[in-house]
Amino acid sequence: MSLFPFFSLLFLLVNPALLWLFTRFNQNLQKLDFWMMVTTGLAWLISLAFFFLTPDQQLNPIWDAGEKLLPSLAFSLDWISSSYFLAVCSLIFFAVLVEGYSPQTNAWISAMGAVCVLGTMVDSAYALALAWTVIEALSLYRYLKNQGEMDPNQRYVLAILARLAAPLLVIYISLINSETGIAPFLTELPSSAAPFLLAAGIISYGGWFLAPEVPVEDQPVFQPGKFAAMIPASLGLVLITRSAQIHDIGGSNPGLFIAAAVILFLGFFAAALFYQPDRSWRVGSLALMIGGFSFAAPQAVLAWGVIFLLPGIVLFRKYSSNRTAIIALVMGGIGIIPLPFLPAWAGLKPFTDIPGLLFACLAGILLGKTLHLGIQTWQGEDLESEVVSPVMITGYAVVLISQFVISIQSGLIRISLDFSTVPLAAWLGLATFIPAALFWSRIPELEISQGLKRIRNIRKILGGFLESIVRIAEGTMYIFIRLFEGDGGLIWTLLFGFLILTLISLRGG
Repeated sequence: MSLFPFFSLLFLLVNPALLWLFTRFNQNLQKLDFWMMVTTGLAWLISLAFFFLTPDQQLNPIWDAGEKLLPSLAFSLDWISSSYFLAVCSLIFFAVLVEGYSPQTNAWISAMGAVCVLGTMVDSAYALALAWTVIEALSLYRYLKNQGEMDPNQRYVLAILARLAAPLLVIYISLINSETGIAPFLTELPSSAAPFLLAAGIISYGGWFLAPEVPVEDQPVFQPGKFAAMIPASLGLVLITRSAQIHDIGGSNPGLFIAAAVILFLGFFAAALFYQPDRSWRVGSLALMIGGFSFAAPQAVLAWGVIFLLPGIVLFRKYSSNRTAIIALVMGGIGIIPLPFLPAWAGLKPFTDIPGLLFACLAGILLGKTLHLGIQTWQGEDLESEVVSPVMITGYAVVLISQFVISIQSGLIRISLDFSTVPLAAWLGLATFIPAALFWSRIPELEISQGLKRIRNIRKILGGFLESIVRIAEGTMYIFIRLFEGDGGLIWTLLFGFLILTLISLRGG
């Protein structure tokens, strides 16, 4: 029974196999849509069923090969990994049901999602590096297939290099904390490793949104904020939540803590005013997760991570009809409204003192602005009033059900039961959410202000500096690329070299 969760992976991996069979025998690929709905639905149901069998706060080992097969190829599920396990399966099922992608794209999302589901269960640096390498290889394969050949895109190459730094950092953490030559599991790392684990999570989370937008079969699957970025970004969310789990707040400097909170708040506020909504959603969600880490509150980090994935994917998609928009706004709004007995409330509960007030204001502004802009976008578009299919309703229901199941089973909703212990910051978050949700569009535009012009000038200076670095990196990489056959040789070498180095140098971790 310990291998039961792996059945979800098998059902997800059936889809690329079915695509190959249909292509091999020249069958109509449109017939695959039904079977892909069935397989991804079964994967979601299995993850949902196993989620209730997972201990609340106790680690549940699935498989530890030890030295028998590979060095500590360990997998486990506890309340953190099983929550993201369910969230990723929900995103995949939602993509197949609602987004209307081609069978080829759905098969690729299923394959990528299967490896990401596996990545949420890893409990050793080696297993994480192995899953990470496969994910990068799948992403590169899709990129090359749609580009025809490796285009000298600096941003895509730098995004890969940035992301690969995350598992290398986790391996380093494991090695320096190893005893008797055996590296500890990620859940056994000391509190001193928490900042490094947080840094690895941030690199992983942000790295997937650095890649450029690549059209895939007339569908912008690679658009930042969509499935090609959000599903693998879940591995970064797992690491950030793990870092909060082992973090010891007693060793933190209060003055440094307050300064960091102020910087995060001001940085997000600037992003909320001057940047695109989906970008402020990513930046704001990350800031709130870092806030949860600062308070050593893994429940808060988990709450914001799940809110980012599930309601976020619903609220930031284009609506095809008025009824679809209403359903999406209702389902997504329930997921982000910071009221007691709703999932977002758990993210506000740990915030206390002055830093907590700033994070609570940030949360209220972020959630209120997101809901307001969603409503404004719906009202500003001339949408048709067509009949909504049961399949689409099922897709939105899956997202909301998964979020509430995670919140209930992980004890997040239980936080709402005792109103006497609710800090002022939680009510402040609700107080800032209401005006932001009602009046955000009435905030005066700042595009004519001198402050914005100065910010733009600073951005131009920093952009020129970064472009110079990129040009130097590009010239250096071009020299190495010429040493390999084909433009894609360097990336493939990095991926397989990374895996080989991990196999050789990692002992027990």
